[in-house]
Amino acid sequence: MQLSRHLLGTAALTLLLPQGALSLGEPCPLIGAYYPAPSLLGTSEHVRNAVKGAEAQLKEALKNGTLDGNTTSLSIDVYSLHDESPLYTFHYTPELLISQRTAGVEKIDSNTVYRIGSVSKLWTAYLYLITAGDRSWNYPITDFIPELAALAKERKASDNAIDNVAWEDITVGSLASHMAGLSREPAWNGGLAATLKAMGLPDQGGNSHSTCGDAERAFLPCNRTAFFQDYAKRHPSTTPFLTPAYSNGAYQIFSYALENITGRALSDDFQTRLVEPLGLNATYYFEPNTTDTSFIPINATVSWWNGNLQEEIPAGGYYSTINDMTRVGKAMLNFTLLSPAQTRRWIKPQAFTSSPNYAVGAPWEIIRAPGSPNSWIYTKTGDLGAYSGVTALMPDLNIGMSILAAGSRSGGQVRMATDILAENFVPAFWAQAKDETSAVYAGTYTDKKTNSTITVAAADDAPGLIVNKFILGGQDVLQTLSALLKSKFNLRLYHMGLSAKGANGTTTDSWRAIFETPASVSISHSTSCISWMSLNQYVYGGVGLDEFLFTIDPTGKNALALESRIAGVGIAKNGTAASGARKLARTTRLNSKLSI
Repeated sequence: MQLSRHLLGTAALTLLLPQGALSLGEPCPLIGAYYPAPSLLGTSEHVRNAVKGAEAQLKEALKNGTLDGNTTSLSIDVYSLHDESPLYTFHYTPELLISQRTAGVEKIDSNTVYRIGSVSKLWTAYLYLITAGDRSWNYPITDFIPELAALAKERKASDNAIDNVAWEDITVGSLASHMAGLSREPAWNGGLAATLKAMGLPDQGGNSHSTCGDAERAFLPCNRTAFFQDYAKRHPSTTPFLTPAYSNGAYQIFSYALENITGRALSDDFQTRLVEPLGLNATYYFEPNTTDTSFIPINATVSWWNGNLQEEIPAGGYYSTINDMTRVGKAMLNFTLLSPAQTRRWIKPQAFTSSPNYAVGAPWEIIRAPGSPNSWIYTKTGDLGAYSGVTALMPDLNIGMSILAAGSRSGGQVRMATDILAENFVPAFWAQAKDETSAVYAGTYTDKKTNSTITVAAADDAPGLIVNKFILGGQDVLQTLSALLKSKFNLRLYHMGLSAKGANGTTTDSWRAIFETPASVSISHSTSCISWMSLNQYVYGGVGLDEFLFTIDPTGKNALALESRIAGVGIAKNGTAASGARKLARTTRLNSKLSI
């Protein structure tokens, strides 16, 4: 058989193995490529158990006071892109607050309107990308804000970088990702000023005295003229792109840039480019005209329900419901308003923090998910007055969570609820992803004509698929490589998110192999997992040594064939019509196969 001589006839094959990907004693998976996203979560036993666990923990926490059952409400949605109804919904209405309320609903449900605080920043960034794309994100903000262009010439950071912001170095994207190094708040805190003055501290006379808006509020947003007279002349917190520095003022400037690009008020685009296309039934840029469906702790003033953030609204002023937050999350996961590539580009981290479990995006707050495998939850939290919220997505799994709270302990309520949900649901989602992957792909693929067999299974020790048997042309590939390398040899496959339409409604999925041998190389632990450096490293005839294709039946529930593309042999899965499976596999090839 020419096939076996071509692939296995010489020890020189070891030179073709991507040495950088060889693991030191444990698997080195490709993050984000563990499994295809699960699609049967609505009927999953893992998810049913997670619901029971989360429900029990939430109720116990409300009972014992870990969550505030007296003065703070709570609304939750856990959802999947593949299920029309939420996987889990939970609402809690505190009796004490209801008895004290002066307006709003008596009982909270999924259509109850809350303020969403700085979750607004996420939607503002989303709206920017929908409307203007991200090509301008690397342009200097001075290209879009004439007040800042003039200030950059007047107050040069090169003359005094301590007192003068380097506006010419700040980009649109740095504002979106909190990497501009700007002051956090866009206006003067009257209460703080009074306290410090009473302590005897003198006013240094700088530009930080604008008091636009409601004088009873702690942080007072300004109109555009006052904003640039004051905020733009504040001392920088740090130099641009050095370290994340959270800034509400940055998002006010960010929104001005978008209005410059579109020539329209942001409030108009909010309605026509976000609310209407997604069918958001109770999402508002300005305060709603009625409080009939709203939850308002105590009253509109104490709760900040009617706090007018004026031109800081894009940073934290929107109103919405759990139902509408879920619609927006699903639109992000489903690429409804942005392309897949642009969405993935937006979601990726922009900077690290000092915590290994926390990174910053634009404006994502990215936290390490509990359990294994190593994964991340892309969140955005928000707090305004008595209101708090969080939206959380796991694009690898096509799932999301929406949480809203209102009351005296809303911030803690939201964060504790997020932890409870993550601890219960994330392991369940990964377990379901593994089960579905095993059901579709695992099995033995055999071609008697070429005397070839490949057996794959969902591994217990790591994500992805492990190749337990790999025989081509009668030769045992794994055994031969183990002998050549004088070490145990593993081959694992990872899903790369690439697919092509095949014949008769079938689909072909692309997977890549990572080669592992514990004794292959000796390098430090800090660089031991570098499988990402070797993808498609060795190519022959336009085909990668590590490239494998699965042909999936029209139902998406069963793989029909598996092809090692370097060999060019489509091998039918046992239990399927062998000749038909081989034919279907071959019709989906994108490159010419090797001559064997």
